[in-house]
Amino acid sequence: MFLFVGLEVPHRLQAAVETAPGILGSALGISAAVIAARFVWIFPGAYLPLWLLPRLRRFEGGYPDPRAVLLGAWCGVRGAVSLAAALSIPLALRDGTAFPGRAEIVTCTLVVILVTLIGQGLTLLPLVRRLGLSDADPTDVEVLSAREAMLNAGIARLDAFCSEESCPISVYRLREAMADQLASLKTDDAVVRSEALRRLDVAREVRRAVYQAKTGALLSLRDRGGLNDRAHQELQLDLDRENADVRTG
Repeated sequence: MFLFVGLEVPHRLQAAVETAPGILGSALGISAAVIAARFVWIFPGAYLPLWLLPRLRRFEGGYPDPRAVLLGAWCGVRGAVSLAAALSIPLALRDGTAFPGRAEIVTCTLVVILVTLIGQGLTLLPLVRRLGLSDADPTDVEVLSAREAMLNAGIARLDAFCSEESCPISVYRLREAMADQLASLKTDDAVVRSEALRRLDVAREVRRAVYQAKTGALLSLRDRGGLNDRAHQELQLDLDRENADVRTG
């Protein structure tokens, strides 16, 4: 398809300008209409069903980010399908005469492909940066946010525990370890965290309270739509394995 476009565009544009000087203006107008049409249906399609169906809106965790919808509307690059549709027009009618307007249709299609492929394609990355969007895996971002929420909940519960009961030195050691995990979350791994927890001699009830606080924070994050079900299950299983000895009771 790209080979065909590269070979045909110079020839067809030159021929079109010679036979129909206004064809380029029409082709650019069609390109603008195609781009605008995508915005016209993308934004209502993204928000109207969620507005009309509250249950669906709750299931999806609310309305989508307008920045993401804008990016999706701008990603309407045309290519093989548009060209195949244009080339499927017959060369001639049944009486043998040339199909009227076929050359103009193919020319306009080629211009639309060039405008969207080059114009929209080359502006995608600047648009992503301008909108402040990230190319990170959404699941990875959610997992990182969930781990931070769990550690914050655990640290807060330790602080509350020390205000409710006596606070042995081991509790301080656990809190410092959790604070270190929170600070170096991006470079730490599950094995290091597990070994660090096993080295700490902390009272069973303290660890159980921290486990419950982390579980509650993780569940709350999922219910608010900040964490998908698969990531929640994986994190909860990791948390259960790390605290298998304190889960009962």
